[in-house]
Amino acid sequence: MAIILKYSSYTMVTTLFFLLVLSIPFNTGPTVKYVLSAIFLIFCVYSLKKNPVEPHLLQRLVKQPLLWAIGLYGLTSAISIAFSIDPGYSTTRFFDEFVLNLALFGSLTLFCYKTERSLLWFRLIIIANIIFLIIYLYVMFQWTVMPGHRIFADNRFGVRPTAIDIIFTYGNINSLVHGIKHTSFFLMLGIAITFVLFLWNRTRFTNGLVTTLNFITMITTTRRAPLLATIIGMGMTGFIRPGSSRKAIMVAVGALTAFLITGAVLYSTNHKRFFVREDWGKMLAGDIESQKGKGSIPIRILCIKAYSQEMMQHPFRGAGLGKRSIKEAFPEPVSQCGQTHPHNVFLNIFCEAGIQGLISLIFLITSQIWLFWKCFRRTTSEDVKIVMAAALIYMLMFWLAQMATYAFHHGTATLYWLFMAIPTGYALKEQMEAGE
Repeated sequence: MAIILKYSSYTMVTTLFFLLVLSIPFNTGPTVKYVLSAIFLIFCVYSLKKNPVEPHLLQRLVKQPLLWAIGLYGLTSAISIAFSIDPGYSTTRFFDEFVLNLALFGSLTLFCYKTERSLLWFRLIIIANIIFLIIYLYVMFQWTVMPGHRIFADNRFGVRPTAIDIIFTYGNINSLVHGIKHTSFFLMLGIAITFVLFLWNRTRFTNGLVTTLNFITMITTTRRAPLLATIIGMGMTGFIRPGSSRKAIMVAVGALTAFLITGAVLYSTNHKRFFVREDWGKMLAGDIESQKGKGSIPIRILCIKAYSQEMMQHPFRGAGLGKRSIKEAFPEPVSQCGQTHPHNVFLNIFCEAGIQGLISLIFLITSQIWLFWKCFRRTTSEDVKIVMAAALIYMLMFWLAQMATYAFHHGTATLYWLFMAIPTGYALKEQMEAGE
């Protein structure tokens, strides 16, 4: 009976993990996330109760820098609520973005620590990725062949009837996905995993095909920062995998070439607005102000300048969590750049939680990198090496892209913490076995 219960809880946890990952890019609303998360936590706790972790693990966790980094990150975020104009709103954001995600992270980390270290979690993510691609690309195809009868169309937006207009605006004007920004980060995770598996010669055709489809789909989102961060990450993968640097760089160069060719074709056919929205002549001449409202790059430059100047006046006092808190607390930068948040994750955390919040975020990121890199260098298991390599590459892509946007919230934050739990659990197990 105990074996049946153990098997049942393992099956439920992996199934719920799959459903959570699959639901994140779709516009399912918060209720689905909360229900799946609650059931997931119940089964994780039940499994750990039946198969508890060793007492000495908890003693070792107290000495783990990552645990202190997470604690500091949560503490600085909680303290920032006291400075919010609307503490109730910031408290809601705190429980949604921090408490829930860290509960998912902690429970899955311990679950992965107790279970066999395999690539099962990667296979579940890839299956969810493939299902998403099938649905997403099918609806895009339906729009191109039946532009007058579009399914999942957001009626607030119109669309030109040409196929090229539909392809490059589809992600922004459909009600199927939860914002094209979050879609691009979901695709980024799929690329990080499948490309690492491709370089490690694991089912190369399938992983190569999924990587290619993810990248092509990402191009249609027209999100330049995630695209460039992904290309850089793909190129860097070869330096992690011994003997594959040339192959990785060639693939990255090929991806960059495809991106540039797409941009050149669109530019030559009078569709440059999809990727080139600014007057670069004026931009390079330093006339950023005149380009305000004509593209995302000048807006981001103005945001960084305005919000940095604001925070330098009171570096230890943030606005509290959430865009609304920033908007209400800092009306001057909002009026200067026309944006209610800085479009840079590090500056955004600085504005929300002060300099102490920014330091805690940097401490968190470096602690994760150090834990994964040590495990990658130490482990003799190729599967564990693959997991650590994918985690490091995804972190590189993720945080590079976040330099020009703020997507460390909602489903993207949940996806990040769910994925990070897998290498964290494996790395802690490797540390324990090594006696560290």
